[in-house]
Amino acid sequence: MRDHPPDGGSLPPSKGSDSQPFGTADRAKSFRDTVIDGSAWEEPTIDTEFSLDAGDVTVTPSPQGPIVKYSDSFRAKLYKNWEQTLIIKPWGRTIGFRALSSRLSRLWQLSSGFKLIDLEQNYYMVKFHSSADYMKVLTGGPWMILGLYLSVERWRPNFNPNTHRVSSVVAWVCIPGLPAEHYHVGVLKMVGDQIGRTVRIDIPTQQADRAQFARIAIELDLTKALEARLEKEHDLSLLWPRSRFHRRIKT
Repeated sequence: MRDHPPDGGSLPPSKGSDSQPFGTADRAKSFRDTVIDGSAWEEPTIDTEFSLDAGDVTVTPSPQGPIVKYSDSFRAKLYKNWEQTLIIKPWGRTIGFRALSSRLSRLWQLSSGFKLIDLEQNYYMVKFHSSADYMKVLTGGPWMILGLYLSVERWRPNFNPNTHRVSSVVAWVCIPGLPAEHYHVGVLKMVGDQIGRTVRIDIPTQQADRAQFARIAIELDLTKALEARLEKEHDLSLLWPRSRFHRRIKT
């Protein structure tokens, strides 16, 4: 016959009982317990916007390891999904992910929002929901956040934050002395492409509403010197030293 405890409480569970040991009922499950418990593991869900067809991906064995190759059509579809994406980095110190996302929302004031993806080396990818927001951020700089300069670059395939060095920057370049008859979108793009890569032409410049200078957003290659002179059958001659940056950007 079992004795009753003096305070009238219940007896502790006997050895081999199915009852839960004292003190473990309210204990939160640790990360170790979650990993060990196979039933807690769930297969991740991958959200894709296109299907994977036969022949799109091939794997070839090699002494160094498997080599994965994409078909040209699959690679094009894969990259197209990231066309409206920019690579950014706050320079000077690290900003927490949530703090950065909140600050960027207030700074950019976008119409359709964005998705922030953190990478190594304090780099981030920003995926935009609309092309207008993408162009606004790409050409609307320089951007400062918490007193830090925010570099902005176009996304590129196979971007590696561990080896990447900032080699380009988008800036508004003002070109004075250009005759009004040359204010044509095709000509202006050609002029911008001689300096770097034309990203956008200012609307008043396109419409020749203001002809004091042509204002063009250009992606500049920081590893190359600017061309000194452009001549087009003697109809157009520009000296780049007369050009100036509307907004100077430091890296």
